Amino acid sequence: MTSALRIDRMPLFYNRHSGAQGGSMEDSDVLIGLAQIAIAIVGFSGLVSVFRSANRAWRPDARFWAMITESSGTLVFAVLPLPFIQSGIAPEYTWSICSVLFALFSAAFCVFHVRELRRRVASGQYYKSQITTLFTVSNIIIVVVLLLNASGLVFERSFTPYLACLVAYTVGSTLTFVRMIYISLVSSDEVAGQSGN
Repeated sequence: MTSALRIDRMPLFYNRHSGAQGGSMEDSDVLIGLAQIAIAIVGFSGLVSVFRSANRAWRPDARFWAMITESSGTLVFAVLPLPFIQSGIAPEYTWSICSVLFALFSAAFCVFHVRELRRRVASGQYYKSQITTLFTVSNIIIVVVLLLNASGLVFERSFTPYLACLVAYTVGSTLTFVRMIYISLVSSDEVAGQSGN
């Protein structure tokens, strides 16, 4: 009993049996749901890439790998807080640590993807578009929000900013997936039209 009281008084842990942190299980359910969406996107994108490569000579481009990276990032960072929540670590520490790691991943992903797109634009393999600009700006916003959440300057090291960034990643990968399907359908129609002629 004495040891349990000492643990509860430590700022790193909270009492999982008290009602103060009753939202943790709801947080876990939301995170698991986002992880399942990310798995579905990765799985369906693999199927689409197989069909595209079967129809014509196709190699995965920067947008395809960006979608895979975003979906994988959503999966990893949706699952990452779960051990913290289950072990009883205080939410302030949980969302601060996870936000820092998520911000580092997002910054590295943004830098790598932008450099790859610039290389492709310079070689004539890809044309810069508003989607590229939107991707860059949104990733910068995500990094800033996560760092503010981790530091506690604007946000209170809480679940909501972290969730918003995860949702942004999910939306980005979903839009890229839909765009890839659209391009596949248009390309298939063009190939069918050429073969019909």
